[in-house]
Order: sequence, then C-alpha cells, then structure tokens
Amino acid sequence: MPDPWLGNANFDRWSWLRFALAYALSATMGLWIGIESGSVRAVWTSAITLVLMVPDVGMTYRRVFGGMAGTVLAVCTVWLVTSVSHSPALLCATILPVAFLLPSQVMRFWAFSGMIAIIVLLAWDLASGDSRLQPALLVERMEDMAIGAVLVLIFTAALFPRVTACLLESAWRRTR
Repeated sequence: MPDPWLGNANFDRWSWLRFALAYALSATMGLWIGIESGSVRAVWTSAITLVLMVPDVGMTYRRVFGGMAGTVLAVCTVWLVTSVSHSPALLCATILPVAFLLPSQVMRFWAFSGMIAIIVLLAWDLASGDSRLQPALLVERMEDMAIGAVLVLIFTAALFPRVTACLLESAWRRTR
C-alpha cells in the first residue's frame, strides 16, 4: 500500500523537476489569488495546494477529491456545532475528541484533512470570540479548498499529461 503522504512515485530527474514546477506554480498562484481577492487568510489557498500535491500523480488526484470531501464534511460539522452555540466549553468539548482521534486517521486522507479543518475552524472561532465571523469563515474555507484543488488539478494535468491521460482512461474503463 502506498504511503498516504508521498505515494509510491519513482520519478526520474525530469519528473522531479516537473513536479517541483507544478508544486511551485500551484502554491504561488494560490497565494496570488488569495491576496488579490482580499482574503484575510490569503495563505490558506496556497497552503492547501502544498498539502494536496505529492510526487505521485495518482495519489495527488485522490488527495484532491478526498480533501474536498473532508472539507465539505468539516464545514458541515462546524456549522452544526456553531449553530448550537459558540460557547468556549462546547467548542473545546468538540475539539478535544477530534484531536484525540486525528492520529488514527492518518491513512484516510479525507478524514484526516477533514478533522484538521474541524480543529482549525473551531479554534479560529474560539480565538476570535466573534460569532459573526463564523459563516464567512466557513464559506471562505470552501472557496480556498476549491481554488487550491482546481490549481492542483490544472498544474498536475498540464505538467503530467501522459500520466493524467492514462489515469483517466483507466478510470473510464473501470466505470464501463
């Protein structure tokens, strides 16, 4: 089974250079988009690209879609918790078991990334002390993830077109 963080890539020198270029372009474009959009947390989009992209094209694609699923579940969970209350006791009582269970999910990227998002979003709510920020924060988290995921998809496909085509063809054959 491949490593959940690096996959099982066996890149040659040219592939490593292409990966480094895709990685740098995704992160740079993510930061630029975050800054230009006036985001208070502009670095989030860039950080998402850095977490999603690994030196294994297939694993990168799985992480993109898993990361999106985890983020949607996290945002829904945080919305449910904060719709009940913004009480520090409730927020801490939610963060604690999620943080406790987090290491057990390291092999499930979608769950691991979603649990991290829950912790970060609830901690941000807890630290800000302003419950009016929460709805905008949740929307911004979804936007950041979507932008980061699209950037990773674009640059990975552009710099690894043959591998991407083979993976798409293989996925197409499995659905038929």
